[in-house]
Amino acid sequence: MDDIIIKCKEMDADYVKIVTTANCEADSASIMSLYAKHDKLLAFAMGDMGKITRVAAPLLGAEFTYACADQMHKTAPGQLTAAEMTECLSFFC
Repeated sequence: MDDIIIKCKEMDADYVKIVTTANCEADSASIMSLYAKHDKLLAFAMGDMGKITRVAAPLLGAEFTYACADQMHKTAPGQLTAAEMTECLSFFC
């Protein structure tokens, strides 16, 4: 993933978005570790194991994260509703 981010920046990308599917906690940790090495990044993982990465993204440096209006409008596995995201982030902000 580091190589992809570097190549995108070499091509003058303003921001780089990395999205994977997390199958275990280590996958989520791998995604979140990218913020320690790169700026102007939006990285998160889909699926139940990736939910933490969606909440952590803005806390680790992402400009924003994705949420849906309600359960019926989810566009990806593991996506939280706006209300769920707000509740999670309220613990940190």
